[in-house]
Amino acid sequence: MKLTFIAAAVVYSAACVAAPSPYKVESRRAATKPWTSYEAFSIDRIPGFTPSPDPALDEYGGWLGTHVGNPDGFFRVRKINGRWWMVDPAGNLFLAKAVAGFKPGAGWLVHTQDERGIFYQNFVNELIKGGACVGWHWFKYGDNDPTDPLNDPSNRDSNKGLVTWDFKRYEPLVDRMREINNCTYNLSRFHEKFSRISSGGRDL
Repeated sequence: MKLTFIAAAVVYSAACVAAPSPYKVESRRAATKPWTSYEAFSIDRIPGFTPSPDPALDEYGGWLGTHVGNPDGFFRVRKINGRWWMVDPAGNLFLAKAVAGFKPGAGWLVHTQDERGIFYQNFVNELIKGGACVGWHWFKYGDNDPTDPLNDPSNRDSNKGLVTWDFKRYEPLVDRMREINNCTYNLSRFHEKFSRISSGGRDL
């Protein structure tokens, strides 16, 4: 199976007590390459974080009521408290989450659809924790049609999509994606607080 993202292991301060164990997930770059084991944190295993639904959103998908800029009808970026954000046309904080491709793309091999979801959660968590990412996308919506002779033979049966070539959802993957996509603003706030506390700074 192809995985659109590769993620680094999450490393937290020893101050986090009874941190849950990360998943051990194997991946490889191609069928001829050896499997490599990675540590991956899904949202239920991020030390100190309790998943909860994001706050109310405005009509653009921004964090309603944050008002970090004047409404001007445009999306733009802004650095706030040491991290980068998009600001939506209403002036609210915004993180871009999307599917942005239908053609073949690069990826990593994993064993199961659930592992694809675990890697996605770990990857998104790393992006948010880093403080320099204002959005991300899953490159490919659907798998290639293996019966289509126009597809590249080396890529004809790839598994890069959220759905099969005949539009059946990969439920374990989509469920994992939904879990973290629905709490990304809360996760961002959590990491900002964690960063300030760890560095001796002021809590929010």
